[in-house]
Amino acid sequence: MISHFQVVFCCSGWVMYSGERIVFIDTARTYALILALLSHAIPTFGVPDVGGWIMNYPIFTTMATPLFIFMFGVMMEIVYVKRAKKEGVASAGRRMFKRAYQCYLSSALVSLAALLGGYISLTVFFSSLVFIENSRYTDILFTYAGALLMMPIILRFRLKHGHLALMPLFLAVVLLTHVISFSKNIDLGFFGVFINQLIGAGDVTNNPSVLGAFIFILLGMIAGQFVLQGDKVYLFSAVAGGACLIASLLVWGITENGSVKELMTEYAYGRLRSAGSILYFLMGSFYCLATLSLIKFVVERFPKLHGIAAFLSPLGKHSLLAFALGNILLNLWGPTGRILLAPSLAIPVFFIIVYIFCRYQQKIPTYGFWQRLFNAQNPVGNLK
Repeated sequence: MISHFQVVFCCSGWVMYSGERIVFIDTARTYALILALLSHAIPTFGVPDVGGWIMNYPIFTTMATPLFIFMFGVMMEIVYVKRAKKEGVASAGRRMFKRAYQCYLSSALVSLAALLGGYISLTVFFSSLVFIENSRYTDILFTYAGALLMMPIILRFRLKHGHLALMPLFLAVVLLTHVISFSKNIDLGFFGVFINQLIGAGDVTNNPSVLGAFIFILLGMIAGQFVLQGDKVYLFSAVAGGACLIASLLVWGITENGSVKELMTEYAYGRLRSAGSILYFLMGSFYCLATLSLIKFVVERFPKLHGIAAFLSPLGKHSLLAFALGNILLNLWGPTGRILLAPSLAIPVFFIIVYIFCRYQQKIPTYGFWQRLFNAQNPVGNLK
């Protein structure tokens, strides 16, 4: 559909390292994308009737947002840091600004689909375009756009001080986000939604904010450097992930005095995310590192899985397209669409449609129009 409507956190399809593809990184990106779309598809279509175990799906889908953003950070380190060293931060910044524009345009189209699908009013649609109202399934696109606009500052800091200097910055953002979370009882009025999406302040419950997302981004950038060092990523994941888990248990024990099962339940079913709790970011960081290491181990231990990874790669390769298109389809489905197909059939059909669009985007009618539009070029012309 759109050639440059690519993964927002990667400037090429398969990640290359020493002349070979880093298959487990592409697999992790694809897994994050599938979880993200699944977390939206189930509320739209309903829970598939495949057994009682499926009711525990939030345990997995709640990992989607942290992992999605974390992989953004990994790709920033692997791709954009290298590019900034070669071409300069200004050149990399221009590319990021373009990606931010693509995210905003994607958000507008997803919001338009929510209007057409009957989920939001015309007033909410126009308000969502200027970030004073929430639309359906657009929050993460705002987060990406904001993060991309701020990334040149992080890149300069990273190039000047090295990747390990990102760790104290990571801890500083964790503490700042924690302090801001105490403002949840404050009504910020007209600009409440915008301020909440930007820094997480106020009584709106859109998390993670752009500021909070940098917890996962910075951690991903640090992990990305260890990915380039091979198996050292295991050691980093064990140390950093273990520290995040221990910190989570300590904070949970002090503040709630609950069991580990209760902590996992609160994380999985969204209360910690809605509250902007430090526990959400600590647990999310632990899950990201554990998932990355597990995927690396499984993919590299069982080479036959490379074929499956390659088959699914269009989803990870074109993550922005897949995410935006998937949410457009879910919004167009509308509140009454659930009765048309059973969830156990609707969800597979949904993913098949998204996959076909990603794999054969250049064959889709009006491909040229969308290509030019998303590359900030004059979209009027001969359509392919």
